Amino acid sequence: MKKKLTSLLAATALTASAALSSASAALAADYTIKIAFLGSPEDEDYDGSMVFKDYVESRSNGRAAVEIYPSGQFCGNEKECLENLQAGILEVYITTIGGFGNVFGPGQVLDLPYMFANDRIAECVFDGPFVNELRAGVLAEGIPMRLMVISNTGGWRNFGTTTKLIKTPEDVKGLKIRTIP
Repeated sequence: MKKKLTSLLAATALTASAALSSASAALAADYTIKIAFLGSPEDEDYDGSMVFKDYVESRSNGRAAVEIYPSGQFCGNEKECLENLQAGILEVYITTIGGFGNVFGPGQVLDLPYMFANDRIAECVFDGPFVNELRAGVLAEGIPMRLMVISNTGGWRNFGTTTKLIKTPEDVKGLKIRTIP
């Protein structure tokens, strides 16, 4: 959990510093950073957003405020949230790899089942040159958003059950399986 919060904090701190530098130079000017996500306030996304909010507000001397919109309060679905982000109506949107892949096709490769054997390997990939290439690709295509961080909050498309460990295709026999569309 601490690693997830640290990753989210580092990513959103970059967003905040960019947002603050683009705000009015006048010291009295206020700037509001809006963070939206579709998950509930019980999700890790909310916890990380609260850490970010506390960090930005305490260090901006009142120049920046952070508003958090969980549970689709700001935008009701993935498409609407991404459009708001691209239009500059929203400063930070916490999405899935699938959501990012809808905007930048090459990002879909990260959503392939069993791409990563474990979290450690995934984090090494996400902290390395591959993700930097994805960021450069987004910029090169002129997409008006920045990929800040990729982090694990729900597993890497491996199977997870409450009853048994899945190691072979035979282990899936008889299980009901669902995934986020």
